[in-house]
Amino acid sequence: MRRRLQSNRTAGEQRCHGFFCLLLSSVVLAMVYFAAWRPVCVRADEAPGGCLADETLTRLEKSYREQGPITFSYHKQTTSSVFGEQEPLEGRVWLDPAGRFRVEAGAEIFVGRGDTLWHYVPVYNQVTIRVLDSTARAGLPTDFLWALRRDYLPVDCAVDSLANEAVLRVRTVARTQTAAIQRLTVWIEPELFLVLRADYVDYNDDRVQLSFSHVKKDTGDNDEAYSLDLADSVEVIFMPSKK
Repeated sequence: MRRRLQSNRTAGEQRCHGFFCLLLSSVVLAMVYFAAWRPVCVRADEAPGGCLADETLTRLEKSYREQGPITFSYHKQTTSSVFGEQEPLEGRVWLDPAGRFRVEAGAEIFVGRGDTLWHYVPVYNQVTIRVLDSTARAGLPTDFLWALRRDYLPVDCAVDSLANEAVLRVRTVARTQTAAIQRLTVWIEPELFLVLRADYVDYNDDRVQLSFSHVKKDTGDNDEAYSLDLADSVEVIFMPSKK
């Protein structure tokens, strides 16, 4: 017997506060920047550095709002300030601007819609269901994409080179010292406005590099991507609210 946990369109009855792990934060960044799909014109001579950082981020957000569902692969390389270089992680993301997403981060799976989040960990034969408050939702793609410039200050934008191709590089910093991600840089393909790479430094001074590939539009009717098909033996845990 198997059961499917559907990523529904309404919030659950229980709520929890706080974000669940830094892993999803890094994957969320991939979603955030990869959401731009259509060509957007950014003139390289608009500013001494090569482009206008705030305008570029504004157009990324606008482009996201206009796009349909997309899916892409990512490669994550982390260098810990304590443990040094970690094993690389390969994964895939499905992102629906309507508010649904799926992240396959190695063996683990995250599925979300709105403020409801499912986190499946096969090694523990366990799935955790959380309903996030507004603070935690700010780190999810459904909210983060709409508030990028609210949470991060653009530093500069310049023409750069990536794999011998001209790209736009935008650097940002967090508006608060308590943000999980303190410094963020993204490299954007200037013709199709696709993000090819995103680097960030977190509050522990760990450094993460995310690169993206195999981008394509999703059908939007792929409901299976936004649900979990689990065996009855999987333990389901509902996280309680914090009073």
